[in-house]
Amino acid sequence: MDWMDFFNFRRMVTPLIIRIIFWGGIVGIIVIAVFIFFASLAGATRPNGTLAILGAFCGAPIFLVLSALLWRVFCESLIIVFSIHETLSEVRDILRRGSP
Repeated sequence: MDWMDFFNFRRMVTPLIIRIIFWGGIVGIIVIAVFIFFASLAGATRPNGTLAILGAFCGAPIFLVLSALLWRVFCESLIIVFSIHETLSEVRDILRRGSP
């Protein structure tokens, strides 16, 4: 990585930050899914708590998979914007070099 590109804002650091935030979000989603699982099991101790058991064993995994998938799609869409910018910058540089 050329430091002049970094200081002149020719190289974007936001995609790296988005990747770090992605993994932080995944950890948060796992923590929430585990909380949902154990909270549902705790609710199963109440009278008529059979539906809470279903929520624990079906709801928490469904939440985990769907929210992780949606979080991935959201982060990928942000990275795509920066990828488009980098590609267009490369095309611009190639066109500038090619024309007199």
